[in-house]
Amino acid sequence: MVDTEWKIEPSQLPEGAKFNGYREYLFHELRIERNNIRFFLAEYVLPEVGVISGQLPRLVSAILDIMARN
Repeated sequence: MVDTEWKIEPSQLPEGAKFNGYREYLFHELRIERNNIRFFLAEYVLPEVGVISGQLPRLVSAILDIMARN
């Protein structure tokens, strides 16, 4: 069950980029009340080569990095 969903767009988007869907991340935050947050990071295919996408908030990225080390 997900309590909150955030759709996050890239901060800058080159002209001609084509939307490619979302990359999904599920973040579990322990509170006295449950609050599972699903992030949808918008992805765009660039006209030449590559993909650009929204980025997770810094705090979430830092927590995920710490968890990956353990």
